[in-house]
Amino acid sequence: MFEQIIVAMIQGITEFLPISSSGHIAISERLFGIEYSLFMLIWLHASSLLAVVVYYFKDLIVIARDLLLLLLKQENEQGTLGIKLLGATVVTGVLGLLLKPFVEDALSFKVIGFMLVITGLLIYLAEYLRQHTRGSSFSWLHAAGVGIAQGLAVIPGLSRSGTTITYLVGAGIDRTEAVRLSFLLSIPTIGGVFVLGLLDAENLKLITTIPYLIIFAVGFFTSLISIKLMNIWVERYWKLFIPYCIVAGLLVIMFL
Repeated sequence: MFEQIIVAMIQGITEFLPISSSGHIAISERLFGIEYSLFMLIWLHASSLLAVVVYYFKDLIVIARDLLLLLLKQENEQGTLGIKLLGATVVTGVLGLLLKPFVEDALSFKVIGFMLVITGLLIYLAEYLRQHTRGSSFSWLHAAGVGIAQGLAVIPGLSRSGTTITYLVGAGIDRTEAVRLSFLLSIPTIGGVFVLGLLDAENLKLITTIPYLIIFAVGFFTSLISIKLMNIWVERYWKLFIPYCIVAGLLVIMFL
């Protein structure tokens, strides 16, 4: 049970920081022999999903209301944003399905390490582009681009939040808004994966057990902390993730 709690903490803390939750969980398995199942990871992602919903609940209510108004042919900004996020999710799903067979065949710690380095370099590139890009609002082109960025994160070691936030920042979106959009975009994506995981009847039995309820709670509260920290750090300490990802990636490549 202790090992599962550790995995839940790693998942919650790293899911919303640009350092790859899947990569860090795989690394912890190699270093400490921590065991987990695929559905356990899906279940922990569901706890992170609930954390995003709770944190951005007011935003989601506004988007849902304005989506309804949009269906009634009342044009509005937040309803259009909701449609763009759904469009980005479709792009992510298509790309993720296309890449999944290749990713499964090529999975290794060398790949994870290399992708961590890439994540660090992407943050650096985003900051460079940000200095040479005028501020802009979230467009349909941005929606397609961030959908592609999120789809690429199916590769272990390539952070979902890292790829989406760096793309948006590099495209001229305000850092804080980029974090909000990235986290809102995670809701339909993680939700879809969770629903697919529940198709197995055995999985339904697991989620009512005490161990799974405990790790869900741990994942939920650590995810809330991670979301809060990312909203603070993106303005003050965002660049510190560059050396962290690069150094961590190089260590994985050399020693794992």
